[in-house]
Amino acid sequence: MGGDLDYRMKDRLDPAYYHAALKLGKAGDISSIVRTPFGLHLIRLTGKHNWSEVDRQHVKHVILDDKRQEIVSHYLNDLRQKAKVTINSGVIKE
Repeated sequence: MGGDLDYRMKDRLDPAYYHAALKLGKAGDISSIVRTPFGLHLIRLTGKHNWSEVDRQHVKHVILDDKRQEIVSHYLNDLRQKAKVTINSGVIKE
């Protein structure tokens, strides 16, 4: 397909690629070079879906997954900050 990824949602793109694509305003706009684990990319926006064409159930799942990840991440960070770690060097053997 010559590098054409077709229409993709957030959950199907590398985060760096997705955020670079979001910055493109209208069809024909081209990004600066974007580095992902898959290589270097130039992104050209060829079009956008109208809201009426979007799978709303899929969007709902993506939003819920993002929110869930945010809540878990915040909870774990709080636990890390409150944790008190002590090392008993007398027990450690080299």
